[in-house]
Amino acid sequence: MIGYSIYYYYAAHSVLVLLLLVAAAFDVWKLILPNMVAVLIAAAFCAAGLLLPPGQISWLSHLGAGAAVFAVGLLVFRFSFLGAGDIKVMTAIAVWDGFDQLLILLICVGLAGGAFAVSVLLLRHFLRSLTIYVPMSGTLAAAQVVCERTKLPYGLAIALGSIWVIYDLPPPGFLY
Repeated sequence: MIGYSIYYYYAAHSVLVLLLLVAAAFDVWKLILPNMVAVLIAAAFCAAGLLLPPGQISWLSHLGAGAAVFAVGLLVFRFSFLGAGDIKVMTAIAVWDGFDQLLILLICVGLAGGAFAVSVLLLRHFLRSLTIYVPMSGTLAAAQVVCERTKLPYGLAIALGSIWVIYDLPPPGFLY
């Protein structure tokens, strides 16, 4: 790496992890992923890419990966498997990873989502065996997810799977 660009790269990744944690917290709290989080994730990638020396990033690969995830995400959203906020955040994360790491990203997010869903189902079963069901209107979304049959805050799985991939990736131009 030339000069301080490696420090910019890691600073951008720190901002990305912080934004993913904010997205997960919002999704657990309100079952909403704000549009601004997805915009900031994509903007952080653009800033990181512009701070690196020319030729370090294949812009076409990264933007193409985001476009592919968005196109498939529209289909997934159409059948109500994921929410619009989940699709937007996944698109922004796909821009970070590019086509080179897209499959790994999708697998890690899927594994994190599966583990999260199984954990919630086990917790629901455990709580049902202990207590009488009481509706929890007006409470934290996480409590409603556990105690009622509501949609899961998949932003948590997206954040965990994305962070898993981020810390496994070498910086651009870094050779082992």
